[in-house]
Amino acid sequence: MTGKQGKAGPTVPSSKDGPTREARQKASIVLEVLSGERTVGEAAKTLAMSTTGYYLLEQRALDALVGACEPKSPGRVATGEPTIVAMRKRCAQLERECGRWQALARVGQRSLGVAPVKKEGRKAKRRPMRRALAAAKRLRRAAEAMPPTPETSPPLEGEMTCPQDDR
Repeated sequence: MTGKQGKAGPTVPSSKDGPTREARQKASIVLEVLSGERTVGEAAKTLAMSTTGYYLLEQRALDALVGACEPKSPGRVATGEPTIVAMRKRCAQLERECGRWQALARVGQRSLGVAPVKKEGRKAKRRPMRRALAAAKRLRRAAEAMPPTPETSPPLEGEMTCPQDDR
């Protein structure tokens, strides 16, 4: 596997293979720049990338370094994966069994001539959308921050006023 970038993006080696030669070279150049042996321009030219691209690479490398320094929990991390798989299988089995019992109940009702019981569909209460609530909150805050506007503006000088009809 090579670490060259193409249209599909960089290839990532599996953890068994370890880092690629190209990844090791990039890491070496980043360390040389950080230690002052190379300039950023020289490093960018060596890596055949722009200085902006080099700075992004350097930031990713530093982020990975900091992440690797985070404390790890000792021992094996317990996951609930085996339990989840077993529960999903059990759930699927119970759903099949439930469907079987429902079919038997329908057959029994038909053979006895009993009308099947209709479920009353309770309409679910409509819940407001989260985005709508957030937008309403933003509008409310903006409205509270604005200065109050007079309900009716006083008539200008020389302007005639007439009573309004109450309709």
